[in-house]
Amino acid sequence: MTLEHGAAVRLFKATEPDAALPLLKRLRAALDAYFDCVEAHEHGYRAVYRGEHGTDPGSRAAFEEARAWQAGRILGSLAAEGLTGEALAIAVRGWLAFLVTAVLDWLERGRPLERSALQELCVGTLTSAVTHAIGADKGQAR
Repeated sequence: MTLEHGAAVRLFKATEPDAALPLLKRLRAALDAYFDCVEAHEHGYRAVYRGEHGTDPGSRAAFEEARAWQAGRILGSLAAEGLTGEALAIAVRGWLAFLVTAVLDWLERGRPLERSALQELCVGTLTSAVTHAIGADKGQAR
């Protein structure tokens, strides 16, 4: 197992949501766990998301696998609430790119925001993307 793959697996396991929680509380709890894992394993996180995944096949595979796992988990939670659609899938994958970029920027800039502010930025961005995607998917159904 590569460093990148191990980091991706660790992050995925650490962010397992509690299905008993309401959706937004589940998201906040998962983000808390995500940030805990990022802070505890910053080197591994950077290796997965800033490593040479553009050129190294093993790193690229770990990156893609991590993104697919997280997208599947989020889309599964949304589907359990009756929310599905192509725009929704695009929005979730786009939000994951936003999350990674925001967290890397936060780390690289010396954590200029409180962690709770970053978390709420990420929550707000996903909820907005989901809201707009639902509208787009409804528009496509006509």
